[in-house]
Amino acid sequence: MAEKNLNTLNNTPNILGLMFKQLRLAKGLTQKEVAGELSTTSLSHFENGKCIPMLITF
Repeated sequence: MAEKNLNTLNNTPNILGLMFKQLRLAKGLTQKEVAGELSTTSLSHFENGKCIPMLITF
């Protein structure tokens, strides 16, 4: 059972990034427009589930 919970946690970046990307696209915004202090590369990694930006950065 602990493995299942760990897998759910490991999927969190994918879910958060995907939700963010869907909202961004629904509003017709580019990565450059919403990146702020993040690079577009970092934002892309977030949207594709490769990382989660630190809350302070985000």
